[in-house]
Amino acid sequence: MTKQRTVMLAVFMGVLWLAVSVAAVDFSADMVTQIGSATVTGKIYRQGNMIRQDSTMGSNTSSVVIRPDKKVVWLINPALKRYSEMPYDPKVSDVSILANEKELSKIAVKKNLGSEKVNGYDCEKFELTFKNEQAGKSTIWLAKKLQFPIKTQSQTPNGTVTSQCKNIKVGTPAKKLFELPAGYKKVSVQELHGGQPIPAPKPGAKPPAPNLKR
Repeated sequence: MTKQRTVMLAVFMGVLWLAVSVAAVDFSADMVTQIGSATVTGKIYRQGNMIRQDSTMGSNTSSVVIRPDKKVVWLINPALKRYSEMPYDPKVSDVSILANEKELSKIAVKKNLGSEKVNGYDCEKFELTFKNEQAGKSTIWLAKKLQFPIKTQSQTPNGTVTSQCKNIKVGTPAKKLFELPAGYKKVSVQELHGGQPIPAPKPGAKPPAPNLKR
């Protein structure tokens, strides 16, 4: 997997933390994500509890669409006219958990950092230290009016990832943005960006021997 595809995948996984269903305000915004020295730009849209994020890095453009009503998350590659499906999991892709102290305490320790204004919006600022060490630590700026984290900064084993919503426009985006484009082929996640599918094991086949060489 190339560096650009690795970065785009990080953005895919990061956006799953952005869907909020409590007191949702429809809006669209520019999205800028910094992963080390790499910058990913794009747009983000919300209508109710549906989310779409378009991300571009170099010549690669990809989209994520979160559809809680269909219990699915779509990963879309416009260049190859392909898409993959992931199951919608509220524990991963609905951060209304941020308002539920009891549920939040099961996965992270929350530290309140006061209030701060980001891009014209009053935000509640807090830090989450996840109990799963691989998830690292995140600082979140939750816009009170939008009930949406318009800025996040995460410390992960792979470095710092910072995402920010800019040029925020309140209003309902077009419904078609949250639909699958016509004529796209459904593929595995491995095939989404041109990779090869992982073949299913044949009935009765022995698993491959472990590689013990170092």
